[in-house]
Amino acid sequence: MAHLKKFLDGLEGILKVLMAVLLMVMTLTIFYQVVLRYVFHHSNIWAEELTRFLFVWVSFLGSAVAIRRNRHLKVEFFLDLLKPKARSIIQICMYLGSLVFLYVLLKNGISLVSKTTHNVSTGLQIPMSIPYSAIVIGTGLIILFVFEMIGEEINNLRTIDE
Repeated sequence: MAHLKKFLDGLEGILKVLMAVLLMVMTLTIFYQVVLRYVFHHSNIWAEELTRFLFVWVSFLGSAVAIRRNRHLKVEFFLDLLKPKARSIIQICMYLGSLVFLYVLLKNGISLVSKTTHNVSTGLQIPMSIPYSAIVIGTGLIILFVFEMIGEEINNLRTIDE
């Protein structure tokens, strides 16, 4: 389990660096587009399209990191009222329910990517499967991190029973 945690820590570090780079590229691209539009009274389509695609990638990668860090949006009021063992069991059930949704999202994302390999984006002229693959990669990472969370909750249950 320690090797898996170390691997996932490294993966999270890579994701954070990648997201920082993508956000920097987004910011520079938006700045370029604003200067081009308001100073030179000209615009291009690729900058807006690139920003949109990068935003989708950052959103999915950021969601994975948020799940891993347990920073996702949730209402904990009722969970906090429960005893630790009941809380862990409810958490595991919620994670299992999330996995059902994530499986459907992953399956449909893979289908979408395979259907859009020959479609080309208007501005960047890249296959639309590239931006849509954010769904597949992000969801795959989220699933991986949800399994880690389930493992942590199972460990919590073991320590509570001891």
